[in-house]
Amino acid sequence: MIGVFSSNNGLLSVSEAERVPGAINAGQDIDTGETWFSKENTDLPEDFQITPSTGFTIQVPQNAKYLFISMLDSWYPDNTSPNQITVTIEKQTNGFPLEYILAIVIIAAILFLIMFFIRRRRKKETKTL
Repeated sequence: MIGVFSSNNGLLSVSEAERVPGAINAGQDIDTGETWFSKENTDLPEDFQITPSTGFTIQVPQNAKYLFISMLDSWYPDNTSPNQITVTIEKQTNGFPLEYILAIVIIAAILFLIMFFIRRRRKKETKTL
């Protein structure tokens, strides 16, 4: 199987060389060759191979909203299968969770306010002497 991520749902005719106008590069590219009878080019610079059939992980590129999936074949009319294709997208967090970042910002703001009031109080005490 092959896949290509895209920023939009546009899919042009197979006769168009750039038939996925919003294609986004992701993963190692694969040369898909040409169709069997009409010898039309099927290769997209941004497509990648989906292996193994038991599952794999790929990072979804930034701005990708669609994933086009197809069989890697030069003649599609003879392809039949009772099996379904299942795609699971899981959100992974990299770095600190948002809650930790918010807690650090709140603590920093509180410390800043404490230092501000201590400094202001010291200035008032030195003026009265």
